[in-house]
Amino acid sequence: MKPIKSRTSFFSFLLFAVLLIGAFFLEAFNQERWTIENRSALQSHLYDLRNSLETHLNSDMQLVKGLIAIVASNPEMDQPTFARLGQELIQPGSSLIILSAAPDMVIRLLYPLKNNEAAMGLNLGTHPEQREAVLKARDSGKLVLAGPVNLVEGGVAFIARMPVFLNEGNAERRFWGVVNALIDQDRLYEKSGLTDPDLPIEIAIRGYDAESARGKVFFGREDIFHQNPVLTEIKLPSGSWQMAAVSKSPLIPPLEYMWPWRIGYVIAAVIVFISFLVINRSLDTASQALKSAERSRKKLASSLDSLHEREYLLRTVIDEMPDVLVVKDQNGNFLLANETVANLYNTTPDQMVGKHDGDFGVPQKMAEFFRQSVLNIMAKGETEIVYEDSKDAKTGEIRHFKSFKKPFKGVGGQNQILVIAQDITDLISTQQDLAESEERLSTILDNVDAFIYLKDTE
Repeated sequence: MKPIKSRTSFFSFLLFAVLLIGAFFLEAFNQERWTIENRSALQSHLYDLRNSLETHLNSDMQLVKGLIAIVASNPEMDQPTFARLGQELIQPGSSLIILSAAPDMVIRLLYPLKNNEAAMGLNLGTHPEQREAVLKARDSGKLVLAGPVNLVEGGVAFIARMPVFLNEGNAERRFWGVVNALIDQDRLYEKSGLTDPDLPIEIAIRGYDAESARGKVFFGREDIFHQNPVLTEIKLPSGSWQMAAVSKSPLIPPLEYMWPWRIGYVIAAVIVFISFLVINRSLDTASQALKSAERSRKKLASSLDSLHEREYLLRTVIDEMPDVLVVKDQNGNFLLANETVANLYNTTPDQMVGKHDGDFGVPQKMAEFFRQSVLNIMAKGETEIVYEDSKDAKTGEIRHFKSFKKPFKGVGGQNQILVIAQDITDLISTQQDLAESEERLSTILDNVDAFIYLKDTE
């Protein structure tokens, strides 16, 4: 009996040491995981701000690109016409504040003209502060975003310079001049959420004159770039900005994150330790229990391997289907999608989960039609076959589908629906071509001044 007690004491001490070491590694693991998840949360906030800034900036530049097309079609435009166009583009609340056009590099058209008369007649091609940007726009043929720069009339703005080329019926294009758009810096930042006082993160942006990391910092503190920030690029038509973010305070409080793990580990350690002492009172029973546990573990591992194989097989079958296969929840959001529909939406199956069609470039009316269709079918509880269209996110092409929609109940009793859609775009195209061919043949036959008939070989 004494050797058993001695052995039990030894293993009890050994187990205590193992649990203590485990606590150390668990603490280190939790610390690392907490750091990673904080950085992930920081990255998510940064990407939201980047997307918002890109959206508002591109929206303003798209408006001005429309102005370029008009100027190119009417190169002899006068000031009243330009002013009417500028009034339509610069709406209340817009970040656009001044529009100008400079044929042959000399500003001749301007809106608003009031308080900006001094700019009329300014030769951008010879102006020491303007020449480099306008020549870059002319030579590259692309939009060039300069700044931010301080305005004479007060305020700070970005200057978008876009070259205008005229097609004169030959292979060569003639350079007409440039169109300039001033984008108010403060309005752009405010609309994009960068100046929101409730932001949990600090932002800095560098890349003056769209020179990315080479350019100087024009928003936020420069030292943010030296504090191991999360970085992202803001793509511009010519060049880019670099955006950095650090958190003002931990986005996930460490105490709230770690204490449940610590308490759980202590409880588990106490249970394991007591269980070990109890088990060691009967070594024979413990040995049998271990053998039984080992057999159970192997059986469970085998079952899990088999389950993983079946899951992999099912996933492979779903992804290899040439037809679209999705499962949607009671709100019309994706629960499951295969590679076919992911390719149609230019994404991956995992990125589609929890989102709806409108998140992947499908026009709003079409996305709402899809949602209402599955909601109505789930409400009726009957299988339906529906013919509908969707938009290819890569090519923009409208594809035609024959959809099989089967409503069913999920594990929790919630409404769900299985949709299998066969792409019949080629079939419809063939039918249309056949109908057009028949119509042309009918038209020809109806207009031929002769008898046309068919006879068999008899």
